[in-house]
Amino acid sequence: MTRRIAVLGGGISGLTAAWNLASRGSAGALEVVLYEASSRVGGWMKTHTTSQGAVFECGPRSLRVTGHSAKTTMKLVSAIGLENEVLPVRSSSKAAQKRLIYTNRTGPVQLPSGPSWLFRTKPPFSKPLLGVVLRELMAKAGTGDESVFDFFSRRVGDEVTQYLVDPLCRGVYASSAKTLSVRSCFPQLVELESKYGSLVKGMLLDRLNKDATEVSALSQRAKDERWSVYTFRSGLQTLPDTLLTKIKERGVTVKMDQPCTELTFKDGKAMVKSGAEMEVFDNVVSTVSAKVLSQLLCGEQSQLSDDLSSIPCVTVGVVGLEYRAGDILPQDYREAFGYLVPSSESSRILGVVFDSASFPSQDRKDGPSTRLTVMMGGEWFDGLFGDPGSVREDTLSQIALEELNRQIGISAPPSFISTAILRDSIAQYAVGHSAKLDSISQRVSGLPLSLCGASYRGVSVNDCVHYAVEATNKIL
Repeated sequence: MTRRIAVLGGGISGLTAAWNLASRGSAGALEVVLYEASSRVGGWMKTHTTSQGAVFECGPRSLRVTGHSAKTTMKLVSAIGLENEVLPVRSSSKAAQKRLIYTNRTGPVQLPSGPSWLFRTKPPFSKPLLGVVLRELMAKAGTGDESVFDFFSRRVGDEVTQYLVDPLCRGVYASSAKTLSVRSCFPQLVELESKYGSLVKGMLLDRLNKDATEVSALSQRAKDERWSVYTFRSGLQTLPDTLLTKIKERGVTVKMDQPCTELTFKDGKAMVKSGAEMEVFDNVVSTVSAKVLSQLLCGEQSQLSDDLSSIPCVTVGVVGLEYRAGDILPQDYREAFGYLVPSSESSRILGVVFDSASFPSQDRKDGPSTRLTVMMGGEWFDGLFGDPGSVREDTLSQIALEELNRQIGISAPPSFISTAILRDSIAQYAVGHSAKLDSISQRVSGLPLSLCGASYRGVSVNDCVHYAVEATNKIL
């Protein structure tokens, strides 16, 4: 008897789930149907290529190579035949080593990158960092969930938390370290504290333990060549586009422009309504956001719906800029990855990525140019710019240009501008998020429903891929 499984959402989680089901399930014993609300796949992963060949990412722009989830993604990349399309940045490159933060007092300054920071005072810090390391080794462990800011402030002090940890949170989650849960955003660090009593000690001792995760040829290559991050020659959109082709070849039915509009359960089965059509499935894998899923449930699942709707998302503005000059950046910044702005600083942007420094081969092909990406909004979007549904794209691009001029002195007009407003694009793991997940897990238990995607256990592409594989392995 054929088992029917529905996958809700054609982002990277949904495509990975469909691929894993179709490639591992027994031929003829499994029917997979994927529902996607829009006319394209990839979700927030979207690449725009200009007629001159310049590549701009409207969402995620690179993939990391360390950690279990990164290895899962590399296995997927190999399985669908994309090894030869990979475009890496090596750890030895200037872009990988030179990352900046911006303060109104100092302008962009380099993040700690070598042992000299332990013994010399360098801006924006008021003391050498050796004292921070010694403090961390002696800090007491915390109890319960706490904010990222409180966790790191307790272990390394306010200054390092303000200038190192908080900008990282803005770059990944578009949110303040004071809002986010350390247990949900950095679970590995909480585990190190619990196991070793110190992050520094734990990181050193963990290096001595070999990772038992199965290593693919691609991840071994990344290790041997010391990659920092990677993308694909034509941009990250290559990954979802290739997955779409592969799942169709495996017999997955893909319903574009056909969102699920209602999800109900009866007698151990799931009923998926899309438009006027209602189909019955043995299992449903939901990869849409928790907020969207909450709106599909009704009746007996009202409490689950309430739990899901309590996981918030923020809106991010992304402004891609191209300059026909190859040296538009000030000399000190030309080889840097980019810079982030701490929450404590007065700024209308979260940070800037210097795309040409990391991936110069993705610049336009007809002469020298420089590509930048300005990130805006997040937790602060409504307060800075107003209702995301009413803000004009050209308003954001103008603000981005003004901040670039104010912060690093770029006044020349760009030759190309690409602006995207990504509404409700990044889930927020606030303090107490893990308790919400426990409640959701209890309510889902017994239902033919699996949850994965960025709303739950990780917002990165690697996390989305990893947990989609994990969820579908359990079904299989």
